[in-house]
Amino acid sequence: MPKQEIHAGDIGAAKLYFNVTGHLQPTPTNTMIQNQNNYIQINGTVLSQESIKSLNPEQLNSIESILKTAMLK
Repeated sequence: MPKQEIHAGDIGAAKLYFNVTGHLQPTPTNTMIQNQNNYIQINGTVLSQESIKSLNPEQLNSIESILKTAMLK
């Protein structure tokens, strides 16, 4: 059997064919973030949403006070 060469035009034509026939869908450009993890890390100490939820009101007030003081500097 003779060996067939593949040319760039052949690949482009094949992609166009598959796109038109619906067998190859283009990659979406705007994807929605499904999961987001937010946290603050200071000197190796991680403060996440979960850890904040477990704090009592006094602890939350202390953190809030520290952050407000730091923002003034």
